[in-house]
Amino acid sequence: MPKQEVNNVELYYEQWGAEEALPFVLLHGWTASNYLFKDLGPALGQRYRAIAPDLRGHGQSAKPQGEYTTEVLATDVRALLQALGIDRKIVLYGQSMGGQIALYYAIRYPDTMAKLILDSTSANLMGSWQAWLQWQMFLLFYRLSPEKFFGKMVAGFFHQPPDDPNLLQELTAMSLQMPKAIALNAIKHSARTNLTQEVGQIQVPTLIFASASDPVSSIREGTEQLHQLMPGSQLVLVPDCGHLPFMEQQDFVVQKIVEFVG
Repeated sequence: MPKQEVNNVELYYEQWGAEEALPFVLLHGWTASNYLFKDLGPALGQRYRAIAPDLRGHGQSAKPQGEYTTEVLATDVRALLQALGIDRKIVLYGQSMGGQIALYYAIRYPDTMAKLILDSTSANLMGSWQAWLQWQMFLLFYRLSPEKFFGKMVAGFFHQPPDDPNLLQELTAMSLQMPKAIALNAIKHSARTNLTQEVGQIQVPTLIFASASDPVSSIREGTEQLHQLMPGSQLVLVPDCGHLPFMEQQDFVVQKIVEFVG
């Protein structure tokens, strides 16, 4: 079980592919873990050095008390790559909340970036009153019962029921690994993150995946807005999928990634 201590916290990570290959870093979303990339990681590992950490507070990483800001999580990622001896430019892929972290990382550490890939994410999670209301309802449901919340939410992430009958239960169990107080702290900071005035500074080539049927309308709209805020970015609308396009349409997503990254 590979773990690395960075910034006084132990992070768990998985990696696939040859160490000399182009580093390709995968960042998961809120309450998730690198389990999300259990199929995508090996697929990318055929061409790249795919690295997928569990962010602090998530999965098998340490879960200390404290403020789970976008800055803290991005700084952890930077420290992990330094600890692994990665001194070349990276491809950074961020999904959902991981996309916010990837945006912050690209703004703060531009010289470390080769390519940026964003997936079902937003520069400003609560950029409208409709989005604010939607998230308040989600969080009320979560506070009442994380088990019932994820039992319903995870199924809604898929446009079609997954072929694996155990996958929904496994994803729910994954999300429930995160302590409730830490999860609420992380989403509080994610909701307060507003990078709309800064993302236009990002010069690195950027590919944006938007899910055609993302159940969280504010994220779907925010993903498309990112394309407008980032001149020169490429927008790919992934058909027949919900919030996790790399799971429902992996072959399509990998093809687009390889075309973009090389």
